[in-house]
Amino acid sequence: MLISGTCNRLGVAYCNSGDVKNARAMYEESLARFRQMDDQGNMVLALDNLGIVAQYHEEYDEARRYQDEALAICRTYGHKNGLAHVLAHMGSRAVSEGDFAPAREYYGELLRLLQQQDYQLVMISCLEGVATMSYSLGRPIEAARLWGSAARMPRRTASSTSSV
Repeated sequence: MLISGTCNRLGVAYCNSGDVKNARAMYEESLARFRQMDDQGNMVLALDNLGIVAQYHEEYDEARRYQDEALAICRTYGHKNGLAHVLAHMGSRAVSEGDFAPAREYYGELLRLLQQQDYQLVMISCLEGVATMSYSLGRPIEAARLWGSAARMPRRTASSTSSV
């Protein structure tokens, strides 16, 4: 677990520094090791990260394959946190492709999930994503309403709402 987790963290570091080639290699190594251990939760993380890298390179079919596998694992094993991330990235990819109908479905499911889980910060990000999509579709008034809704949401996290 230590090596596979380290590979994934190195992938994040490479990605954040702009070295997407090495990031992809680390995510692939991480995924291979997580598969060997049958670590479903971390497989979702590695698959989602590989999807992000593929989307960055505009390799949308490859991104979709990674995301679809991650989504299936999340649904099968009930990984709600992973599901939230995967749905957000699937929505972003669909918008990047100009495929707005599925994007709306992904973001809609994500918002419903987030309301159930009370993930305020991710809800804000999702609303902003839907607003960007609306603006891209030539609906500036709808986009403004969504951006306004996101701006009015309280910026609270689980730690700020938990009781001691």
